[in-house]
Amino acid sequence: MGDILYSYFQPSFVDFYDMMVETCFGGIHSTDVQEFCTLFKHRLESSSAKAPEFRTVDLGTGTGRCILALLNSLQEGKISQKDLHFLGLDNSEVMIKRALEKLQSLSNDESKKNVTVGIKVQSLEDWDVPEWHEGVDLILAAAGPFHHLLTESAVVRTLKQIELHLKAKGEGLAVINLLSPDQLFHREIRDSEGLALTEEAFKVGPYRRWRVNHEMSVVDGARVMHEKFKLTRVSADESVEWEEQEEWTLREVDRDRLVSLAAQVGLEQLLDVRTPCKDCLFFQRK
Repeated sequence: MGDILYSYFQPSFVDFYDMMVETCFGGIHSTDVQEFCTLFKHRLESSSAKAPEFRTVDLGTGTGRCILALLNSLQEGKISQKDLHFLGLDNSEVMIKRALEKLQSLSNDESKKNVTVGIKVQSLEDWDVPEWHEGVDLILAAAGPFHHLLTESAVVRTLKQIELHLKAKGEGLAVINLLSPDQLFHREIRDSEGLALTEEAFKVGPYRRWRVNHEMSVVDGARVMHEKFKLTRVSADESVEWEEQEEWTLREVDRDRLVSLAAQVGLEQLLDVRTPCKDCLFFQRK
């Protein structure tokens, strides 16, 4: 076995990741996107008629799951007459590469000539688009990204960038979807056939994954989980094609604490947003 590498930076992890979020974790990763699509269409329809553009940023875009869903949701109805701009950000080059591959078909889609999509390798803590300062209509963080921010200072830096880019109060909206402690630390894992499995070992498609180490710590008052895995890909006859070790680290995010930190950087929580997204927090600029 080679050196252990952070999961999201490994090329071999990408295919497994796409299968994992489609079939595992009790539907968490499909639910958030469905709710984001509903919210996106509502915000687009209610945005100022005078504004010729609508800008959306997807934080922790991964392989483009959220942006692709938003674009597909446009196909179900009329494409907006506004120019629609999407920006997906992630600090994993291999994830971004896969997202770009998935989005390649858009370049030839005549129905989306008023749509532009940018995908960039950037940290959530220091992403910056100067020409979009105070000009973004919707900032989305699907289930996961904020749990990869492993210190409170990293969370604050990310919130500052959100405040910097959002449109004025009443116009720009940030949506942060969080996993509950139960979802984060006691995940319901199912295989490709929907059968419940242990966290220590499960399979999806041609992949087999075993948890080989599990450690808990506390950082800035929040629990942090560090896990190491053995990931293998098998052929049709179950012979092993390759085997690697990978790892990830996730941090619990307390909702009340996040609201408090957001207030410190100029964001206020919105409580009356009409959406089925019960696990989301909504913010606007003060």
